Amino acid sequence: MTGLSWFVLAQRTAGLLDYSTRMVLAGTVLLGIAAGIVGAFLLLRKRSLVGDVASHAAVPGLAAAFLIFEINSPGSGRWLPGLLIGAAVSAALAIWLTERVKRIRYIKEDAALAVVLSLSFGLGVCLLTIIQSFPSGNQAHLTDFLFGRAAALVEGDVLTLTGVAAGVLVMTLAFFKELAVLSFDEDFAAAQGWPVAKLELLLTALVVVVTVTAMQSVGLLLAVALLITPAVAARFWTDRLPGLVAISAGIGALASAAGTIVSAQIPRLGTGALIVVFGLIFFILSWFFGSKRGLVWAWWERRRGNREIHEADLLRAVYELLEAKNDVEGRPGPERLADLPWSRAAVASSLTWPARRFERILATLLTRGWIWLDADGHYRFTLHGARRAIDTVRRHRLWELYLLNYAALPAGQIDRAADITEHGLTDAEMERLEGLFAARGDQSQVPASFHKIDAREGEPA
Repeated sequence: MTGLSWFVLAQRTAGLLDYSTRMVLAGTVLLGIAAGIVGAFLLLRKRSLVGDVASHAAVPGLAAAFLIFEINSPGSGRWLPGLLIGAAVSAALAIWLTERVKRIRYIKEDAALAVVLSLSFGLGVCLLTIIQSFPSGNQAHLTDFLFGRAAALVEGDVLTLTGVAAGVLVMTLAFFKELAVLSFDEDFAAAQGWPVAKLELLLTALVVVVTVTAMQSVGLLLAVALLITPAVAARFWTDRLPGLVAISAGIGALASAAGTIVSAQIPRLGTGALIVVFGLIFFILSWFFGSKRGLVWAWWERRRGNREIHEADLLRAVYELLEAKNDVEGRPGPERLADLPWSRAAVASSLTWPARRFERILATLLTRGWIWLDADGHYRFTLHGARRAIDTVRRHRLWELYLLNYAALPAGQIDRAADITEHGLTDAEMERLEGLFAARGDQSQVPASFHKIDAREGEPA
């Protein structure tokens, strides 16, 4: 679809939604963007469960704030700014306590997270039980903050979410380089004089802000899913930090939009839960189809890599067959090699391959134009195929020479070790090996080198 088509579709979709639903949609999308950005850094810091601690630990702060305001002024316990402050303070204290517990000897990080999370949430449940004894306890609907109630978002809440998303984006852009260094190598950052403690405090503050802000839409218990799932899904698409942050924010926005729209069409389904479900759907799609680590892409890369290895092995088998028949003498050029005929049966007998694989690879070489069948029923190399064969044998034998002279391998294992490794050698490494053995005068069995061959073009680069 073109950009105009997407715009028209978005306009039509928005036309089906009423004003309040559009408000909810705007708020949840902004929250998804903010959560995706922060979650990307949490994932790289290997602190994914910190968001879980913050979300569960916000419950006692929420309940305590309600009790304080309700006791001082009956009927004012559900004052939203006060509840947000209480939840934020409680979440921040829990993260600080986790860091302190981690420093105790014999206590690992996962144990510290589990202890603080369970104790915090247990305390929160106790306080919520106490609240039920108050006259206004049942009307407080504090459980809405646990599981979210996105339908209750109003214009003021959307403005708050806009401010949060904008603040997260500004802080991320302002400290992107510092957060990147902290995420990849904390010890290096400290050695270089970076304010690691302050950067960690900044990231913690962003986590707390996003978690607490999320309690009205997806709820405190599901906030961690909005923080982490988009970032994990984005990891299947890129290896670069800017791309990870951008894709994570995009997936967070898409999951939020999809959950909100479906919830609007099926009112019985909670918006927060649907947002998390769509986040999981995007994760599964990324897991299978991600261009970097997706299962389908990895399978295709392995298949292509194996095919290229088999092609190289077949080319080398033909060269060695001609060499054994004394048709190849010294270090022949591609023109000489292309003149020599060979039979399919002779090559097949020299390889321990299943017949189906041999036929498939032979057909591939024909399709690529590396070999051809003459009128007498003999196969021959094309000029380009001869160059390929010579380059393949050169790689194998140079690496064999290296293993023979510099690796402590038994002679019987050298050929097998070269078969495994030779395909991953770069042209620069091959030139270094060639220079090394040329200086030693030890290249009598190694074919002469040629210009780099570009497999995509099918001709020498």
